[in-house]
Amino acid sequence: MNSESSFDRLVQALSTEERQTMLDRIRTATMTSDEPLVLEEPIENYTPRDSFARLGFWKRFFCFLKALFTGTDKYEIVEELDIQRLAKDVEKMSPSVLNYGQGEIGIGFYDRIAKLEASLTVLRPPLRTALGGSKEEFVAFYVGWIMPLVQEELLTLLDPEKLAFERSLDDPFEVKRAIESSLKEYLGEILDNDRKRLYQQARALSLLKQFVDFPFSKLLQPFTNADGRVSPVAMNEIRGTLFEFDALLYSLEPLPDDDALKAVFMFDMQKDLDERDFNPADQLLKMMDSISWAWQVIRQTAAELRVNDLCRIVSRNLNYQAESVGGGEDWFQIYRKFWQKRCDAVLGRYIEESKRKQIIQDAVKFLKKRELPLLDNYRPSSVMLNVRPRFPISLSFIASFVKELFLQELHSPLKLILIDGQFYKEQNREEYNESYSGILKVVDDIAYIDSALAPDGALQGEFEQLSKEVLGTKIIRKKVEARIGELDREADRIINGFEENLRLLANVIGGIVDGEMGGRFDTLSNLGYIGKNDNSNLMRRLKAIKQILEKAIFICRELYDIERNLG
Repeated sequence: MNSESSFDRLVQALSTEERQTMLDRIRTATMTSDEPLVLEEPIENYTPRDSFARLGFWKRFFCFLKALFTGTDKYEIVEELDIQRLAKDVEKMSPSVLNYGQGEIGIGFYDRIAKLEASLTVLRPPLRTALGGSKEEFVAFYVGWIMPLVQEELLTLLDPEKLAFERSLDDPFEVKRAIESSLKEYLGEILDNDRKRLYQQARALSLLKQFVDFPFSKLLQPFTNADGRVSPVAMNEIRGTLFEFDALLYSLEPLPDDDALKAVFMFDMQKDLDERDFNPADQLLKMMDSISWAWQVIRQTAAELRVNDLCRIVSRNLNYQAESVGGGEDWFQIYRKFWQKRCDAVLGRYIEESKRKQIIQDAVKFLKKRELPLLDNYRPSSVMLNVRPRFPISLSFIASFVKELFLQELHSPLKLILIDGQFYKEQNREEYNESYSGILKVVDDIAYIDSALAPDGALQGEFEQLSKEVLGTKIIRKKVEARIGELDREADRIINGFEENLRLLANVIGGIVDGEMGGRFDTLSNLGYIGKNDNSNLMRRLKAIKQILEKAIFICRELYDIERNLG
């Protein structure tokens, strides 16, 4: 069975027009806010000397006296006073977050971080899906989301049948070279502005994913006692994790734009697009509402916790500034790689399909037909939900060969050997009988597979019942794939068994007409007079039969390999 990619499922499920209609509806219903996440004015470089100079007379006098009696540098005293002043400012705004006098972070910090983590839960699966193992496909989908005409042009460009027709090209390798050249040229024409936007959104989404995946437990766990109660913790206990959190929080700007977020959510929905009653527009609206709520919680958390100020207090460094976190990569290179790989896959299938058509033409010519007679039910078309049998051409060829060539043209001389042939080796006699009967039996084996998919067949009844059950489309497809897979495995066994019987029969016949005494495949003891007056004609016919069997083996193997690879 073909395993359809995420990109293909999404492209096939939503046309450009359907996507635009959905986006227009969503755009009028909701928009995420452009308000900055972190509202904090940048601070000037702090020096205790400058701060001391700005103090009034009595405060400077106080610092001087304290320095005199404690032996501490007056500038250290000034810096401590400034840290205390900042701490009081934080405590006044959020009393439960900080208790500087006790050197503790309060449970108000715990409550706000727990709320923040909960608000981000809905974002984790979509971001992990988009930026995980399927990143190449997501990047291609995202570019198609924001530049649908580019995607349509690329999909059209990677249509070898269309190009071959337009340019009257018969050689599939000429088609391959032409498409590869056109793809390279087209990708090179994508504008720098588009590449810049890709990089900006790559960085924004990467940082958002890092923030969503932040190990919040490292911030929350120290607050939880053995009995499950939450209590304040010493500032230094979460110092390192607090700095990491602050760096990510202050690196989130600029946020991913709405198009990037919608593409992430839509990409995650691909697994549900075929489900009954699934409405992608409604689901996208819910997800955009969730992201709006998450932004609101992040802004509220940043404002109430004043994480950067907490870090200054904890580090006792009023010049502390969160370090910018790196993130993002060159999505254009990922995008280029995706289309180059897709080009290779499309052209590989095209060349295989061209080869398949040629071998089918050879098979039709070999069978002396105008076209290959297909089986009634086990055919190349979809059985249900785009699930197709894997080996319909191979089985059709075998059935036609046995019924119309083997039984009508080859059967008479072969049966004569079966009845009158006196083999020097009993093993050759057994091999002849076994291969001969195995070839005849294959017709019934194929008929059994074909009948299973007949309108009144056992499987069709199962499939009709499945379509009536209240099951998701994915579940139904898996059940159909499993049942067709059983038929395909039986077909695989039949094809390989048939080929073995053909090869064995060809070898035995080769031994009869050309074998050496004592060889693996020996001749007949009555070779000179079997068939009586028609003996010389019989030998010519046996040699011709051997060639026919070898040709049938070749065609059978080629068809089998192609269908197995395309499957």
